[in-house]
Amino acid sequence: METTQCAQCGCDCSAESTFMSERGPLCGSCHADDELADAQKTRWFSFPNLLAAAFLSGGVVCSIEINGVQYGSLVMGPLALLCGLGLLWVAVSNKLEPLWLRAGRAAVVLLVAAYHLIVVIPLLWGLLVPSNSGSADTLDSPTPGLVQACENADFDACASVGRLYQKDGLWDGAWHDKDPLKAREFLGKACKGSGGAEGCNDLGILFQDGVGGAPDPKGALPLFEQACDGGDRFGCYNLALALQQGNGAAVDKSKAFTWWERACVSEKDATWRWSESATSVTARGKACVRAAVYLDAPGPANDDAKAAARYRLACELDQFVACNDLAVMLQNGEGITADPKEAVAMYERACKGANYRGCYNLATMFEEGLGVPKDPPRVIAIYSKTCDAGEARACRLAGNWYLTSGEVSEELYTKAVPFWRRACDGDDVTGCYNLGVSTANGQGVEKDPTAAAAVYAKACDGSSWNACNNLGNLFRSGRGLDKDEAKARELFGRACDADLALGCDNLASILHEGPKALRDLDGAVTAADKACELKRESSCARKKKLCRKRRKHPKCG
Repeated sequence: METTQCAQCGCDCSAESTFMSERGPLCGSCHADDELADAQKTRWFSFPNLLAAAFLSGGVVCSIEINGVQYGSLVMGPLALLCGLGLLWVAVSNKLEPLWLRAGRAAVVLLVAAYHLIVVIPLLWGLLVPSNSGSADTLDSPTPGLVQACENADFDACASVGRLYQKDGLWDGAWHDKDPLKAREFLGKACKGSGGAEGCNDLGILFQDGVGGAPDPKGALPLFEQACDGGDRFGCYNLALALQQGNGAAVDKSKAFTWWERACVSEKDATWRWSESATSVTARGKACVRAAVYLDAPGPANDDAKAAARYRLACELDQFVACNDLAVMLQNGEGITADPKEAVAMYERACKGANYRGCYNLATMFEEGLGVPKDPPRVIAIYSKTCDAGEARACRLAGNWYLTSGEVSEELYTKAVPFWRRACDGDDVTGCYNLGVSTANGQGVEKDPTAAAAVYAKACDGSSWNACNNLGNLFRSGRGLDKDEAKARELFGRACDADLALGCDNLASILHEGPKALRDLDGAVTAADKACELKRESSCARKKKLCRKRRKHPKCG
């Protein structure tokens, strides 16, 4: 029996019970368990094993698809093949590890190589040798054969090629630059062919927008009509929109309505084969909304019952603005039986569909107890969720609600201020104004006139005239800012010009009592008179006082 001398204890042991370590052979019968573990660890963490694990994990990563293609396989396949062959050589030559470990390791990496090479071969074949088969449904991935399919009278393929030529991209096994003229050419082929309705609509859009040629809104109309007749609801929609706006023809809202109505109500039948694609369903919903708005408007065509029916259909087709408009009719009983409870359900559907008017109206229903019990926490929850969706107005209303739902306290201000700050960050000027007031007074936040001035300035620039007036007061008093009464006069003037009575009163005050360089008794009388006309009683008293000094002023007669 073949024996080996142990590097640690010097004893002889059989080759079958020997482990290899950095110190040399170790007999299982004469070294400690931890040394056995070290020897085993050396075997499992050998370079070939680590290399195999690296290629196995790399194979998983490179299997990720990008636009439907595993591009990583182009590199991973050949490398894994070379590595697998190398490990196969190790399996044959390495006598220090069990045969099953060496063979299994090589097999795993070779399987990785085979998998990637299976992907690489057809990918390279598709790039180098265009196929005659193609699908018009895949527009953004390299789909071979679209042009050939178009030449073989596949008019959906013609429409796809036309759309693809409207942008740069990889398809039919090659890179294609944007080419509006070719887009028109292939969409024209689709439009002329049987069942090429979507091509007619897309070509009409190019005519209308002047893509690939001069704008031709008039020439777009027959293309939209042909698309509509061929079963493309967007063709009907675009034709109606052009007629409503007078784009290519005289404005004709009544005729536009007939096309919207056709796209909305007409069902698939033997003579009119509507497309059932997702875009067609969207077009139908949009057409129903337009038809409903036409029927809902005051005038001879008004028909609230039909309008409600069109809104309902559009809502079922996920046009969430229609859910909200139908809910308004249900809430107020406009043309249909009032049903506040169903109105709540419609508002809720609109809100879930990110129609924020629906969210505001839903909050109002819970606030006032219309169709549902009053539920202040639900109101806050609705505004808060809508605020989280990025709707700045909802942030401001959430903050306001804390101050209208109970007795005002420092705790409620503390809850309101973060919402006003988010509203202001979202450019809601009233939210900025509210934040400015709380910051200037130290309500729910540390008192900071300088910070208040900054948000007042933002609100004033957004036409919040109360903010302009308050910012003027800060400049006049020098609180948080360098005192600047000329700037204060300018801000009071802006507020007064916008018919803010308090702004006019402050303007009258600074023109009468301010620095000599700013004094203007006639201007003070005029500003006080305007504030008085705006129902500010104290300004009427100010005017009388000023008129004693300026009796000849026209407003003092």
